[in-house]
Amino acid sequence: MNFPTNEMVRLVVNATHQWSKSSCSPVTPIDTSAFLVYVDDVYVGKFPLVTADGVYVDVNAFLPVLPAGEHTVKLFWENVYSRLAVKIQSLELQSLGGPDNNANGTKDWIEAAVNAMAGIDRISNGEQGITNIEG
Repeated sequence: MNFPTNEMVRLVVNATHQWSKSSCSPVTPIDTSAFLVYVDDVYVGKFPLVTADGVYVDVNAFLPVLPAGEHTVKLFWENVYSRLAVKIQSLELQSLGGPDNNANGTKDWIEAAVNAMAGIDRISNGEQGITNIEG
């Protein structure tokens, strides 16, 4: 994928489980497997696929803010059952439009979303010192 400006997108995978058929069990189980998503070889997250045999569902993965330019998305399927397969009907990347009023190459709604998720509040009493920040 190639973006002319900084972008935040959602990856939508429409998929189902497909069991190797056997005469042992007439029950259609609902099983869980997962998609592992990487962008530019950096792990983004694990997104579960929970569905019955042959029933397509959407798996939504919100990707981090990506700088302008070309990027590679890799999708791996994690599964522990030897007779269970995955069938992907479609892959879609979705993005929202919006203004960039300060012309810095990032849509204003993306800046607002990132600022709401991560930031440092001003210390009100004016004291300074060494601190350890984790997250």
